[in-house]
Amino acid sequence: MKNLLEETLEILGQYNKSELDVLWVGGNKFKTTWENFKEVANVEYDSGFGSPQVAEDLIIMGSDF
Repeated sequence: MKNLLEETLEILGQYNKSELDVLWVGGNKFKTTWENFKEVANVEYDSGFGSPQVAEDLIIMGSDF
């Protein structure tokens, strides 16, 4: 099991970014603030095979990424 928020913050860190660099989070059919994303993303999910539990079109948007 993985935590979506922790995983997102880890990946941002790999690119020398932090949550302060995030402008918004969204996908093809939704857009939300980073603050709202943090609330809903602080969950454990199964990253194994099967149906996706995380939006496959998830976008973390920053001013230069």
